[in-house]
Amino acid sequence: MKLYYATGTCSLSPDIVACEASVPLDLERVDIRKLPHVTGKGDDYSAVNPSGYVPAPGSPPPPARRSAWRCNLG
Repeated sequence: MKLYYATGTCSLSPDIVACEASVPLDLERVDIRKLPHVTGKGDDYSAVNPSGYVPAPGSPPPPARRSAWRCNLG
């Protein structure tokens, strides 16, 4: 599953839940300082979430790209 996130928002909560549930995530940063908001790939974020809010789920990604160290909270 893809999760769009932005620094300084509540995006960490779904990341923690997914980690605890062993759900692999493909994370993509959204720059909310720019208008329109843009993703890390330079795409217009309003195509993903017209309201512009983050976090937001995206379409399922190819096989998981999440690093194991992200889930090591202990």
